[in-house]
Amino acid sequence: MNELKIRARIESSPIMEHEAFAAQWYSDRADDFVKIRQSSIRFGETQDVTEKEFWKSARADGRVRTFPGFATMLSNQEKEPWNEERDGVLRLVDYVDRRRNDFSHEGCASFAGLSAAHILGLPTLASHSEKVDRQVPPPRSSFTGVFSRTRRAIVEPVTIKVAGLPVSSIPQTVVDLARWEGPMDGLIAGDFMLHEGLGTTAQVADIVGRLPRVAGIHNARLVLALMDSRVESPGESLTRWRFYEAGIAGLEPQVRVQTPSGGFRMDLFDASRGVDIEFDGVEKIANPLMRGGKSFGEAMADEARRQRELRHVGIQVYRLEWKDVITKESFERWLMRMRRYGLPY
Repeated sequence: MNELKIRARIESSPIMEHEAFAAQWYSDRADDFVKIRQSSIRFGETQDVTEKEFWKSARADGRVRTFPGFATMLSNQEKEPWNEERDGVLRLVDYVDRRRNDFSHEGCASFAGLSAAHILGLPTLASHSEKVDRQVPPPRSSFTGVFSRTRRAIVEPVTIKVAGLPVSSIPQTVVDLARWEGPMDGLIAGDFMLHEGLGTTAQVADIVGRLPRVAGIHNARLVLALMDSRVESPGESLTRWRFYEAGIAGLEPQVRVQTPSGGFRMDLFDASRGVDIEFDGVEKIANPLMRGGKSFGEAMADEARRQRELRHVGIQVYRLEWKDVITKESFERWLMRMRRYGLPY
């Protein structure tokens, strides 16, 4: 289907980049870490003379052992898996940071990579290891301990302080994720950064531009080229990556179409083929929190009307969910299924 067959006005969303919300975001993430830090105590930082006394006092307070000489008051509040994982990473970061003064070579190490992403609240798909990620500036050497893995940066990394923690900045973390974890995680974090107003493409470009030909530089340049402030969710970022990975181009995020009976916004739109890709379409109807106060029946009726209107003006809608994009193989299966329904890829 070509563009001329779409009988409606198509409007691209504006690309807006700024860092107006970065300061408040860093402040809020600092508050998150302080809450985690206040939940734990470490032997040697209390008035207990012996370790036996320390553990006796800790148990009396309802704390549990989380690390050697480290006791934590765990929350009994049920949380989403991502938030549970993040709390665990922040506790590990807290433990490693409190031990910083025990070793003379630790002072210049900053939290980086996946550890920085958790501290900064950036979404990722890669699972955090049992060691925190850190890096040191040149000419320091890399080293690995029981609870941390520290890389030597090729050039001085851009760092900030979050509740006293030395941490890679958000743009620096986007670059590090792309290089160390792969372009998928770099793109998810990069899109999120741009959409939330936490950094700009120019800041990422400056960091990438200072890097020589090092491992992962191609991934960082690829993420820099693909990042888009219009992408509204990690799921949409992952969907974009799967299409790119499959060699399918031409999908533009958050495009608005004005039909005779109203306007609709599309997650990913291919004007040359008249294709609207909607991420998490079923969730938007099934989840009461995403229905905007509408009943299930009302949401179903609205979605059916939307789909009819788009089809009437020459746009075909295809839907996918997390399970369809979580792996390359699941996305390929989705493509095969949708081709039976006319998906032109």
